[in-house]
Amino acid sequence: MGAPRDIKLRIALVGGKEQEVILREDAPELVTLFGALTTPQAPSRFVQLPLDEGRVAFSFQTSQLVSIVSEPPVVIPE
Repeated sequence: MGAPRDIKLRIALVGGKEQEVILREDAPELVTLFGALTTPQAPSRFVQLPLDEGRVAFSFQTSQLVSIVSEPPVVIPE
């Protein structure tokens, strides 16, 4: 198996804020984000995602997460 791929995400939050970020497919934040979408009744968690090669952070509560567009697709098993 090769090195983990980069996954480009477009994250939409309540209120219309959208942010693009790139995470490696083995990043724990990726699991946190998709976990929040698949289990909306779970307690909200604070997430910080790196932007601009780590010089900036995009921070939010998972309860504010509306949708994620991923490229390449991230498939969550049912």
